[in-house]
Amino acid sequence: EHIVSRLVPEPKLSKDVEDWLNRIECEMYADNFEREGYTELDFIALMKMSDIVAIGIDKRGFQLKLEKEVKKLDTPELACGIPHDVLTWLDTIKLGQYKDLFKLEGYCTDEDVENLKGLSRAELQSIGITRRAHLNQLLMRLRYLQYPTDIEIQTNKTRMELENAPTLYLSEVAENSEESRQEYDFWLNLAEDKLKPESANLGKVEELKEKLRNLRNLCLLVLLLTNIMWIVFLYTLVFPQLTKYNLPDRAFSLFFLGIFSVIILIQFIAMIFHRFVTLVHLLARTKLKNKRLEENWVRPSSVDTVSRAQ
Repeated sequence: EHIVSRLVPEPKLSKDVEDWLNRIECEMYADNFEREGYTELDFIALMKMSDIVAIGIDKRGFQLKLEKEVKKLDTPELACGIPHDVLTWLDTIKLGQYKDLFKLEGYCTDEDVENLKGLSRAELQSIGITRRAHLNQLLMRLRYLQYPTDIEIQTNKTRMELENAPTLYLSEVAENSEESRQEYDFWLNLAEDKLKPESANLGKVEELKEKLRNLRNLCLLVLLLTNIMWIVFLYTLVFPQLTKYNLPDRAFSLFFLGIFSVIILIQFIAMIFHRFVTLVHLLARTKLKNKRLEENWVRPSSVDTVSRAQ
């Protein structure tokens, strides 16, 4: 713990987070956010209600307010790709303060990138990453640590072209023309009138959810009663015939034995399938020992993949 505290500086709220907390009148919880590492809006944008409760916000009103305000934040762009090395990747995801810690654990070069993929929450905590925001950020980014598909590469390319395309803002044009000003006011009023989201709590959403839950419960009850009536009906028809031959006990024993055999067979097939999938994953991760095969193995370089993804 002493080494970790020396290598990793204490988190400090960014100006954007401070302004955001002040704007929504939750500045009294600044220490809670700072203590758990929620120092960037990108980290806060990924919060769920469980995270809000976990950082120590126990008043229900503030929990609901924060949940609603978090949903309004822009979610950071998530794209698959392989970074050049671990340290560059940490800077990219705004967790550069852990570079010395990852160096100490042996994660620093481009060859160590693939070793990150299998890290779990418990393993990250064991190396000294304990703040909730940083754990969630790392685990979420690790899921996207893979070679992008052709569709993802094309999507990222299109997104970059749109972001770099020249943009003309109507508000700027409106300053020099009365006609443009009227058009700007029209679109502004239309967006305010038609695109403003309604409150789910004040609408009929909760009422609809409750009705759907009741409908689900009613359907399950009807299904259960129907099955019971069907079993009773069959028993009523079959039992007198079995009584003649003194076979009711044996018949029911055979019936339950058959059901149990089917369940065991399904479990056996599922186990074989699971073992096969595990073998496939193991073979896919196994490094080639034959140098000739390695030379002929076509694998895109990480630099090329990242450049294409960008």
